[in-house]
Amino acid sequence: MTAVPPRSVLRGRCLSGSRADSPSMAVTLTSGATNVYLPNPLRDNVDGAEVHVATKRAAGGTLYAYDKGVTLRQRRLAFELRDAEKTALESFFRTTVVGPKTTFTYTDHRGTGYTARFLDTRLEFREIDDAAAGSTRFDPTGIGPAKDYPTTTRTNGFWQVEFALEVTPA
Repeated sequence: MTAVPPRSVLRGRCLSGSRADSPSMAVTLTSGATNVYLPNPLRDNVDGAEVHVATKRAAGGTLYAYDKGVTLRQRRLAFELRDAEKTALESFFRTTVVGPKTTFTYTDHRGTGYTARFLDTRLEFREIDDAAAGSTRFDPTGIGPAKDYPTTTRTNGFWQVEFALEVTPA
């Protein structure tokens, strides 16, 4: 897969400070020779830990707990993607790693690498309505004063997606 060239302006926001101009500074998902470059997450990552402890309460009310010694780190990420980034992520999810089946390398926007696995069996993309309203000033008759005419410019091809990963330091 080839890298999607970075954008400098997305939906009126300047991303020059939040998204690098080289793919090496973006979020990267890697499996074998396949690399998917995504922009920095929309908001802070949600990072959490989950411990596996079996608990049971005895008839007398005493709580017994058995620590299975397993700690899982989870990372929930949200992105706003262009069409090409959406297609690359969807292909990676469906055919390269097949959802949670295969681990891959996740490199966050700070450059830290993790061994990761999708926690969900489904990716859900929401299309963003990117209609920009404005007006154009012109005289359609060519003989009178100019008048403002409303216009709407539609720029489709932006998607929001959220997903969770199980991560361990690489």
